[in-house]
Amino acid sequence: MKQGSEDFLPESTPVIDLRKNGLPPSIDSSANDPTQNWDNDKTEVYMDSDEDEASAFLIEPDGDQHPITAFPFVLGRGTECDLVLSGKGLSRKHVEIIFQSGRFVVNDLDSLNGLKVNGYKVSRVILEEGDILKLGEENLTFSTGNDVQVPSDDVNQGTGSDPFSEGSKSKVKLIGGVLGVVFVGAVAAFTFQSMSGTQSVNNIVNAPPAKPSVVAPKAAPIVSPVVTAAQSINSAPPKALSAPPPSISLTPVIEPIKRVEKPIVKAPPKPKFNKFIGQAKKLLANANPRYLDGDADELFKEMKVLENNSKLSSKLRSKLKSKHESLAAVYVDYVKGQKAYAQSNSDGAFNYWTRFLEKEGRLFKKSRSLYADQVVIRVVDEYVTRGNVASQAGESHKAYKMWQKAVKLGDSVAAKIALDSVNAKSKQLYRKALRLEYVNASKAKALWQEVVSLVPPGTEYYTKASSKLAWYERWGG
Repeated sequence: MKQGSEDFLPESTPVIDLRKNGLPPSIDSSANDPTQNWDNDKTEVYMDSDEDEASAFLIEPDGDQHPITAFPFVLGRGTECDLVLSGKGLSRKHVEIIFQSGRFVVNDLDSLNGLKVNGYKVSRVILEEGDILKLGEENLTFSTGNDVQVPSDDVNQGTGSDPFSEGSKSKVKLIGGVLGVVFVGAVAAFTFQSMSGTQSVNNIVNAPPAKPSVVAPKAAPIVSPVVTAAQSINSAPPKALSAPPPSISLTPVIEPIKRVEKPIVKAPPKPKFNKFIGQAKKLLANANPRYLDGDADELFKEMKVLENNSKLSSKLRSKLKSKHESLAAVYVDYVKGQKAYAQSNSDGAFNYWTRFLEKEGRLFKKSRSLYADQVVIRVVDEYVTRGNVASQAGESHKAYKMWQKAVKLGDSVAAKIALDSVNAKSKQLYRKALRLEYVNASKAKALWQEVVSLVPPGTEYYTKASSKLAWYERWGG
């Protein structure tokens, strides 16, 4: 019914969805059940009297349709929902559909697994025709049931996109008639010029001009003048056909396209090949592997030559010089240790080599050069020997550290045995002091003091024994 119609009578009674809310209390005895009462928070969808379906549906994959009859329209696994779903991953109240500003909007009700529309996870979105809602394992298709069609008025009046409508046909006929008249005039002029000098043409020329005729809707048939055989014999030979005047020429005149010549741009000259650049880059890439393989002397010579080559850029020469200096600073201690060892200066050789190994370890981390492999055995043996001498002299901490370095550098078996022996003795003394602590505290403290003097700081039993001594110094007698 149209708005403003006098036959429309408003109803004061709200429209109740009996499928959801049941009968009113006056009819249904189960009206006391709160689940059957009228829900004042929901707004029913208004439908005209001649409509049998709701304005929107939710369609399951098997084709079942669920009309959206009230707002908010709640979906979930709870029995109080407007549409109860039973799939996995659903919350009691999963989502709701509302009608706002003329559009259907779906809201996620803080569900555990969320809402996806057309494969995208959203919390609130405006629904369009054909959108697929995914709630857990459930898939529902939103549809308003409105298909877009071409209006009938446009088709009848010939204003639509159909090229064969009645309006279009009348326009085509009119245009065809005009083009036919123009074409007849062009042919007549062409025939008139070709047959000049003949009797028939004179008759045509002397004839009074014809009145302009009204353009008919349909094209007039093309009529060409007929010349009899006698006329063609008695008359002079016709002149050669000439091209029709430009005003009635049927072939359009196409002017040749002028070619615009682009200025020739010369390519910049290619830089001359510099073989020294390739040599320098290759040398930088292979510098570390060559040094580790024991080719330091030859490597440094090649670097020196390229560092003084003026054909190389200053940046490339600077890189070569920096790499040369870093490797040479390590290698020089190896060379000095070799000279000292050749002169029977074991202390000097040991000092240079230990410093060489420390520098190389910082530079290459986990790799070791051929030069380090040559001297590491001698350095490890020297650490073990010096540890034994320090132990005999009563310098237990110094001996422990020497043995530790021997194990770290060369995994020395002799150094491991010495360390295990010291650690076992410190453990035995610490436990013996614990047993005597409540019997003879002074003797226990003496044993802990012996442990502290036997192993250096940082070891397990040094820390335990020193803690006991500190407690007795502060609290004990």
